[in-house]
Amino acid sequence: MRAVMGISVCLVAAACGAVIGTPPPEERVVPAVPPGAPAASRSLWCENVVEMQTARRSGVTSIWLSNGVRVHHLRIGTRPGQVVATIALLGGKLLEDASSHGMTEITASVLGDWETVAPSATAAARLTRQDVSIKATAWMDALTLQISGSAADAGAAISIARELLARPTVARESVDAARQELVRGLRMSGADARTVILRETDRALDGGADARMFPVQERDLGAISAERVSEWVRQQTRENGSAIEVAIVGDLALADALAMVDTTLGTLPRRERVSPRTNIARRVLVGGPPAAVQKDIVGITPVGTGRVMVVRGCFGPEMGELAEQRALRALIRITTARIKVRLAEPQFGMSASAVDISSALTPTPMVGLGTVLVMATVDASKGAAVGAAIDAELAALAAVPPTVDELLPIADELGKQVTQLEEKPVYWSGVLARCNSQGIEPDEIASGAAYYKALTPEKVSEVFRKFWRNERRIAITVRGPERVELRDKK
Repeated sequence: MRAVMGISVCLVAAACGAVIGTPPPEERVVPAVPPGAPAASRSLWCENVVEMQTARRSGVTSIWLSNGVRVHHLRIGTRPGQVVATIALLGGKLLEDASSHGMTEITASVLGDWETVAPSATAAARLTRQDVSIKATAWMDALTLQISGSAADAGAAISIARELLARPTVARESVDAARQELVRGLRMSGADARTVILRETDRALDGGADARMFPVQERDLGAISAERVSEWVRQQTRENGSAIEVAIVGDLALADALAMVDTTLGTLPRRERVSPRTNIARRVLVGGPPAAVQKDIVGITPVGTGRVMVVRGCFGPEMGELAEQRALRALIRITTARIKVRLAEPQFGMSASAVDISSALTPTPMVGLGTVLVMATVDASKGAAVGAAIDAELAALAAVPPTVDELLPIADELGKQVTQLEEKPVYWSGVLARCNSQGIEPDEIASGAAYYKALTPEKVSEVFRKFWRNERRIAITVRGPERVELRDKK
């Protein structure tokens, strides 16, 4: 079945990365075991496995295959007999330019129709009768294939995924179907107020100079043929193509995971090992890293007639700065709570129903483009005052730490959310599959709840001051259509 495909420039949390070369003290190095080793060790030996490290706190084992593919394994038994495996072909929209805009989206949609595109129709037909699925997704920095379902069928699914990448059978009918599906999605999203507003905000942030940051248009998709899709995949999977990172998480033993990848992904052509510098040159905007943004965007119908969306904040941390992201998630929640109280004061006199307040921390693969934002949609007559109020609260939090009473309930809630996420194989598989490329170690992800428990008001302000600088601030106002005053004719 064709998977629902989406683009996102941010993750729920940052991903993790293992250290190349000498591992840190908290990791245990397991060298590849030769064929003549004792039986107890030989069960982990595979022909294409050359290095392993196991992180103590998280329990994640990270493996290098001889062809440069990185594999992470974590056994979680919360769903007995089930596994989630994510294969990330690192590059995604970073590899595009004006002439190939939309290629990542349409390729993901085509590969999502894996029953048709898989070279081995017989194997694909057998797999469709099993308890397993393959979903393809386009991201800013990767194209991923996510396999989920029965651990007993995961090996066959990974084998098919390997063939999808190495020898895709892309027919014109598959591309036409993918294009139609994407066009339907684009038209639906054009009617969604928040999506339209965020697109306009993104365009203001990057200055409009980089085609990769523009939303895909129908005309982009119309120029993409089956031959171009096939070549787009092959140029990334051939020798010295894109780096590949894989995560296998769930109720599956390490030895079984090793055997699964050894004879499938381990036989792909050789490529460079993934690292935090993978695609680094392509992570810079065409116009260079952004500076302060101050802009009015007018006539955006989904905002509402006579309404404005006020966006205030600053550029924020990179994807690898996980600790900073955690502190700032607490900060924007504190800011939102303060603004709700402030807008109810007499000088504003705004009821809860008269204002829509939200916040967002969005790390992104693009250098310097992560954001820390507080947003409020209000009546147009109140827009300037509300924007000034948000700026004032952010400036106050940069200067003076929040109170303990403000921070504690928010940190407690964030800690609980992290704990819940860490129980889900799909969460771990998603973040581990791009961990090396984002430069964070597995144990940092596993320390989320502990971080929030130890977080202090002083630390929140200290982190925010790092980003709250004049040359990095964001002030965007997105305006809906003006009200038309109707007068009685005399």
